[in-house]
Amino acid sequence: MDATPSESGSTLHTHAVDSQRRAAALGEGNRVLSRTQKVYVALRDDIVRTRLAPGEVVIEPELAARFGVSKTPVREALQILVVEGLVVALPRRGYVVRPLGINEVREVLDLRLIIEPPMAASATRYGSEAFVEELSSILDAQRSGSGTAELTDAARAFHECILGAARNARAKTLMSGLFDETTRSHHLIPAIDARIHSDVENNGHQQVLEAIRTGDPRAAEEAMRQHLVELREFVLQAFLEA
Repeated sequence: MDATPSESGSTLHTHAVDSQRRAAALGEGNRVLSRTQKVYVALRDDIVRTRLAPGEVVIEPELAARFGVSKTPVREALQILVVEGLVVALPRRGYVVRPLGINEVREVLDLRLIIEPPMAASATRYGSEAFVEELSSILDAQRSGSGTAELTDAARAFHECILGAARNARAKTLMSGLFDETTRSHHLIPAIDARIHSDVENNGHQQVLEAIRTGDPRAAEEAMRQHLVELREFVLQAFLEA
C-alpha cells in the first residue's frame, strides 16, 4: 500500500459539508444568495431524507412562507436541485421531487457496481495507513450508531473515504448523486431501513476494510463488488415487495 497520505480527509459528514459548499459557490456576501444557500441546504436534506417524498410537488409560495423569504431564493435553490437531479421542473406547473422507483434504483446500483469496485482497488494501491485508520474509525462509528440518519451518514462516509483515497475526482463527483438516491431508498422503504440497522451492512464493510488492509487491490475490488451485489439484490427485492 502506497505510503502517500490519504486525500480523503475527514469524511463522516462530507456530503453535508459539500452541500453547503455547493451553495456557497453561488457567491458569498450577497444577502439574496445567502438566503438561497439556506433554502437549498434545507430542501436538499428534506429530499434526501424523504421528508419531501419522491413525486411530491413543491410549491414556491409555500416554501417561501416556510423559510420566511421571497420566491426568488426558493426558485434559485430549486434550480440548483434540478441540476443535481433531485428535483424535476415541470413546464408551467412548478417542480416535483424526482420519483424513485425500482427502475431508478436499479440504474443507481448498476452504476455503483461499475464504479466502486475498481475504486476500491485504486484506494488499496494509493491509500496510506492513515486512510485505513480513518476507514476503520468510520466503520466503528457505523457500528455504534443508532438512528437511520446517523447510520446512513456513516455508511456513505465509508464509501466516500474509499473514493477519496482512490485519487479519482471525477468518480467521486459522479458518485455523489448515486449516494443521494441510495440514502433516499433507506428512508423510503422500511425493509431497506431495517438493513442499515442490522449487522449485514457492517459485515459487508468489514470485509471491504479487511481486504484493503491486506494491500491486495484485487481482493478489495472483489469484496466491494460482493458487498454491492448483495445490496443490489436486497434493495430491488425490497422495492418489489413494498
